[in-house]
Amino acid sequence: WFESDGKVGFVSRSSLASSVVGMDTMVRHMYENTSAKLHEVLRMATLTPAERVDMANDVGSLEPGKRADLILLDPSLSVQEVYMDGRPFHVA
Repeated sequence: WFESDGKVGFVSRSSLASSVVGMDTMVRHMYENTSAKLHEVLRMATLTPAERVDMANDVGSLEPGKRADLILLDPSLSVQEVYMDGRPFHVA
């Protein structure tokens, strides 16, 4: 069962359920509510999951040969731009 406080989803209040909200929301929540540094939080949201599912050769960091899917965040960690395969993505 999932619960939500309107910002973050939880599974029995013991673990986060990131699929309930966007990744940008989860990054902001982790950064604002823990002592983790921003670069640590961003790694937790990108490369760590890719490593866990054995996809780090294709996604999770910006390196030659990897897919260039990324979001550009502003200083408040809100989404400003989205890129898929290195090209700007615009929601209709």
